[in-house]
Amino acid sequence: MANNLSFELFKEIKDKEGRYIILKGKILNSVLTFVCIYAPPNSPKSFFKDLFDLISVEADGICICAGDLILNYNLDTTTQTRWKTHISRHLNLTLEETGLVDVWRLLHPRQLLGLPITRTPPSSWTSGSPSLLVLLAPSTSLSRSSLEYA
Repeated sequence: MANNLSFELFKEIKDKEGRYIILKGKILNSVLTFVCIYAPPNSPKSFFKDLFDLISVEADGICICAGDLILNYNLDTTTQTRWKTHISRHLNLTLEETGLVDVWRLLHPRQLLGLPITRTPPSSWTSGSPSLLVLLAPSTSLSRSSLEYA
């Protein structure tokens, strides 16, 4: 956020292990909920279930979630072992149920963090692509074309 933008904080919720923070507040008379998530690769399904249950209860206004989530193991990791695809499937189903959309993946369906897909990832590439999730109102439709000009 810009330094000159006033954010009135209503509530802050932190995970005791530092895996997420939820901030609820107001900017220019608009209520927003920001969620920043770090999901370590060994995170169990229960972590995601509990987190998204909490988001469903706590989110007010527009909810913006950002973090290092591995939503598509085939595209979001450089490891040769794809042993956590069941977690990414579970997470994607949870996102669909809660109305969250991975905006980055919607705009870049076959890319790693702005890099072209190659058979051999760059040696300096160590993490997955970022996820920017936006909670939409039930009547809102989101498409790739509507985001390209937003």
